[in-house]
Amino acid sequence: MNILFIGDVVGQKSCANLREKLPLLKKEYNIDTVIVNGENSADGNGITPVTAKYLLESGADVITTGNHCFRRKEMDAFYETSDFVIRPANFPDDVVGKGYTILDHGRYSVCVINLMGVVFMQNLENPFHCIDRILSEVKSKVIIVDFHAEATSEKRALGHYLTGRVSAVLGTHTHVQTADEEILGGHTGYITDVGMTGVTDSVLGIKKEIIISNMMTGYPQRYEYADGDYFICGVVVSVDEKSGKTADVSRNSIGYITSAFRSTTFFSGCAAPRPPVRANIVAPTASNTNAMVRNRLKRMTASKNGPARRIPSPDAAQERRPDSPRNRLRYFTQCLLANSPSRNSGSM
Repeated sequence: MNILFIGDVVGQKSCANLREKLPLLKKEYNIDTVIVNGENSADGNGITPVTAKYLLESGADVITTGNHCFRRKEMDAFYETSDFVIRPANFPDDVVGKGYTILDHGRYSVCVINLMGVVFMQNLENPFHCIDRILSEVKSKVIIVDFHAEATSEKRALGHYLTGRVSAVLGTHTHVQTADEEILGGHTGYITDVGMTGVTDSVLGIKKEIIISNMMTGYPQRYEYADGDYFICGVVVSVDEKSGKTADVSRNSIGYITSAFRSTTFFSGCAAPRPPVRANIVAPTASNTNAMVRNRLKRMTASKNGPARRIPSPDAAQERRPDSPRNRLRYFTQCLLANSPSRNSGSM
């Protein structure tokens, strides 16, 4: 089976972008289960019932969270009623919500566990002790751990600690995808950080001007999510559902441009988008209209044996070329129509 894990989704616009592309990703990678870290999916910070429902309706099977899981009070009741939105398991037992969930696929089940690190983070239960307790209760062969932590050393240590005991340990929180995906001990897939789903020209999804000003002056400012071209960071984990052993971990960072050609893939092995074509359109006037009519009549001649036939103009071959002005204008018009607001899916 193939499991797609999407890194921290930053803001409601990123939720909408993910909804647009997720069906294509599921089809391309033959995905059976989708896990999304949604702890920053709400504008301003945290996760809300609105963004949680939106991500689930968009195709997420499970939503994991992290240190911002309780930033919005309205989520307390949602954690209690939802089996597929979980918070870190090493919060105290009397805290609302669940630390892990199990997806029943009939022939097999998938257990998704959410943990949070304690190095440079909140003072919670030791994640190593917490995961030992959970694994003693879980019977699923396929077990995926979202380890939301700051320190690389803590993530690496947990990955080695769980080698052979879980299917994958996938790090989140830093919003920067690492290039260290591997299979530990021939069994457990691992990556230090999956990355984020958000705007590329930003500081971890936030407007770069705000972060730079904050770091230069120390003066606190309200964070605002950046806007512009975005990317979706994730990993595809291929797991043998009978043994729980990971056969492959594939890191993906798929970018989309949102300007003239909305949501067009521009890297990660995909073709680059064609730049916008600046068509030279001449406004019709009395003089140039008469000239066009005369030129058209010149290309028409009366045939002795039949009706008038068209004589190809000297630049007819040029007009048939894909990069001719006429064809470029036609291509540009088709792109605009295909990406018009009326054809796009609804936003949040």
